[in-house]
Amino acid sequence: MVNSLVAQDFLEPTVVTASRMEQQQLESPHSITIITEDEILKEQLRTIPEALQATSGVLVQKTTHGHGSPFVRGFTGRQNLLLVDGVRMNDPTWRNGPVQYWNTLDIYSVSQMELIKGPSSVMFGSDSLGGTLNVLSKGTGYDRPTSKGHSGFYQDGSVFYRFDTNSESHVGRIEQRIGELGKWGFSLGLGVKSYGDIRDSFFGQMNRTGYSEENFDLKYQYALSDRTELTLAHQYLNQDDIWRWHSTKYSERGGAGLSWIHGDHVTQAGDLDYRIYDQERFLTYVRISGSEAGGLLENWSSTFSYQKSQDSERRSDLRWGVSGVQTFGWGFQASGDLGPGVFVWGGDYYYNEVDSDGSELKRRPVADDSAYDSLGAFAQYHWDIVENFNLELGARSSYFDAEWGDYANGEADGDDWSDLSCSARGTYEVTRD
Repeated sequence: MVNSLVAQDFLEPTVVTASRMEQQQLESPHSITIITEDEILKEQLRTIPEALQATSGVLVQKTTHGHGSPFVRGFTGRQNLLLVDGVRMNDPTWRNGPVQYWNTLDIYSVSQMELIKGPSSVMFGSDSLGGTLNVLSKGTGYDRPTSKGHSGFYQDGSVFYRFDTNSESHVGRIEQRIGELGKWGFSLGLGVKSYGDIRDSFFGQMNRTGYSEENFDLKYQYALSDRTELTLAHQYLNQDDIWRWHSTKYSERGGAGLSWIHGDHVTQAGDLDYRIYDQERFLTYVRISGSEAGGLLENWSSTFSYQKSQDSERRSDLRWGVSGVQTFGWGFQASGDLGPGVFVWGGDYYYNEVDSDGSELKRRPVADDSAYDSLGAFAQYHWDIVENFNLELGARSSYFDAEWGDYANGEADGDDWSDLSCSARGTYEVTRD
C-alpha cells in the first residue's frame, strides 16, 4: 500500500486545454503550468492573478488591491486569453494594457487552472499572444469513482473561513453537493469577502484600499446516457468600491501634496478625492458532451453560453463612465482517430453587444451601441511519429465584423476582416521523465 501511494504522488498531471484533449503534461508540446485546488487552499491564494505570481515567465501588475493583470511572456491585457471551462471571457472592450477583469473570478470556486505560456490562437482564436489561462470550475462529484457498497445518493459540503490580521479581512465560502452517483449531481457555492485596508510598514494604514465582494456559483450535471452528459452552470460576482488608491489624495504620505519614495519605487501624490470602480459579471452556459460515438466524433461537446459584465468608474461628480457587454457564444469541438494520429476539429462563434455612457461632454469609456462578431473554424492533427516523438499541426480560419456607434463626440461606422492562423509543434522525449 505504501508503494502504491508513493507512485500516485509521481503520476504525470493530466491537462485538457492546450490541445483540446486529455494529455499528460509532458506529452503536450506547450509550456503549461497547473495550479490545483489543493495548492490554492494550501498557499492561501487570494485571487486568480495572485495565484500566477510564482509562475515562471509571468509578472502580475496590480494597480490596486482589487485588480490584477498578469504579464505572460511580456504580454498583458487583451493580448492574453482568459477562459472559464473553455468559454472565452475576453470581450472587445478589453484594453491593450493591464485590465482588472482577471480578478472577477472567485478563486475558491476553482478545481484547476491550466496556463499555456505562448501563442495558442489556432485552438482558441484571437488574443492568445502571450498565453491562455483556462479556469476549470469545481464539479458536482456525481461521476466520482465508486466502489462496491458506495453507490446511490450522496451529499457533502464544506465551510471555509479565513481572517487576515494585517488588513482585518474576512473571507468565507460555503459549498454543498448532492446527487446520485453515476446519474446526476448538483453543487452550490456561496462566497462573501470583506477586505480591509492594508497596513504597510512605510505608510501605516493605507486608507481606501479595501473592498467587498459577493459571489455564488451553481452547477448541475446529468447523465443522459452511458455516453452522454448534460451540464448547466452559472457564476455570478459583484465587487463594490474598489479604489484606484494611487491617484487619490489618500496616497499622500506625511501631508497634502507630498510624493514618496520607497526603495526603488517613486510615486507622485494623487490629487483626486476619489476614483472608484464597481465590477459585476455573470456567466451561464449549457454543455452537452459525449464519447465513444465513433469515427471523428469519438469525443465531442457543444456549448451555448451567455455572459454579461458591467464596469463603472467614478472620479468626480462631473466625470464618470460605465460600460456593459452582453456576449452570446457557441462552441463545438470533437476528436477521433484518423490514420496513425488523433484529429481534433471544431468551431466557435461569439456575438457581443456593447452599451456605454459617460459624463464630461459625453466622454464614454468605449463606443456606445456597438457590436462585435467573431466566427472561427479550427483543426489540429496529433501524430505520434515514433515512440518518443510527436508532432501537432493545426490551422484556424477566422472572420470578424465590428460596428460601433457614438464615441466621445464623434461617430464611426465599422469594419470586417478575416485571418488564417497555422501552427506546428512537436515534442521529443529525451527520457521517461
